[in-house]
Amino acid sequence: MNSIRGILIDVSGTLMIGNKPCEGAVVGLEKLRDAGIPVSDALEDFQGVPVDEPMNAVVMGLSPSNMQYDTLNKAFRILINDPNAPLIALHKAKYFAEPDGLSLGPGPFVSALEYACDGPEKTFFESALKDMGLLETPNQVIMIGDDITQDLGGSVMIVFSTTVVS
Repeated sequence: MNSIRGILIDVSGTLMIGNKPCEGAVVGLEKLRDAGIPVSDALEDFQGVPVDEPMNAVVMGLSPSNMQYDTLNKAFRILINDPNAPLIALHKAKYFAEPDGLSLGPGPFVSALEYACDGPEKTFFESALKDMGLLETPNQVIMIGDDITQDLGGSVMIVFSTTVVS
């Protein structure tokens, strides 16, 4: 049996509800760091990335205040006008939990752009594996999520292990 060398964790619903960590999430992340497994803040990864015109890529994550027609149309125009411009989806959750109930996630917006531009769907997982240096050995990665379809579906297409938490 191959050993696990990487972990992808769905944050919303697994580690966070709204902007509050789930019980045990902080301790769990500390244990991962103590075990030598890198855990980073996604915003740190984007520091220094230029956001001036002209733009040559679209990066989408959970940013409810930016999920509006003008912003999505701008993203669409970047993608449709440059066939080489990548659509990088940090995740494709259909919805996420907030203290007052479920809210629409970035998934429907990413899917709309993919549909409009005929983009691929499993590139998110391939990108994560490439960043971890494990693209050639996906069987050494486990995907942990709380939704079989949203969190684990794309990972199954690439053939790595999956675990559902509730």
